[in-house]
Amino acid sequence: MFHNTDDLRIRHRLPLVPPQDVLKELPASERVSEVISTSRKDIAKVIQAQDDRLVVIVGPCSIHDPEAAYEYADKLKAEAKRHAAELLVVMRVYFEKP
Repeated sequence: MFHNTDDLRIRHRLPLVPPQDVLKELPASERVSEVISTSRKDIAKVIQAQDDRLVVIVGPCSIHDPEAAYEYADKLKAEAKRHAAELLVVMRVYFEKP
């Protein structure tokens, strides 16, 4: 006799929304897509040694308070501008506890 051994501790399941549906419902603005594109190109230049700056990825462990994240981003932006000649600062953003 076989015993059920699958999902014994699972109370319920929620379906995941496909990424395509999220992108359709919440499209990026032109400004957001411009920032993403420019940032990716800048990082690629550093990785390919076409830019001698150091990429620095910084950020909180996780974001649970959007207001605090905006405050952190504002402060980081000021420091990024101040050190732009030597550093390419990228804010790490993670929305769940690791």
